[in-house]
Amino acid sequence: MPLLFDVRGGSWVSLFKAKGAGTIERHRHSNPVTGWTLEGTWGYRERDWIARRGTFIFEPAGDIHTLYVHPEAGHMKALFHVFGPLVYLDEDGNAEGYDDVLVRLDRYAAHCKSVGLGDEFVRTLIR
Repeated sequence: MPLLFDVRGGSWVSLFKAKGAGTIERHRHSNPVTGWTLEGTWGYRERDWIARRGTFIFEPAGDIHTLYVHPEAGHMKALFHVFGPLVYLDEDGNAEGYDDVLVRLDRYAAHCKSVGLGDEFVRTLIR
């Protein structure tokens, strides 16, 4: 759930929630990412640590990882501030796609329109 789109700075803040097994495909960030775990457990398949409630994370620019919901709790909720684009990677590390603040904004605007919230709601999240 998006909370803020900083179109000038190229970042976005979102509340990420997942119930049950879930994975965000392998990706790398062009800029740092910070996160705060609010509930549940999650981690990166490439790391041996588990984020639990209260865990703060910092992902440096260029870090490659695959986020997953850890089965310990079977769900997660975290607040992420993504400071630039993220690039989705195939198994060989080749770019397959990307998300940036404008792609995220367009996608969320389409969602809001489809559920009847209209354009005004999305505008309240743009800085």
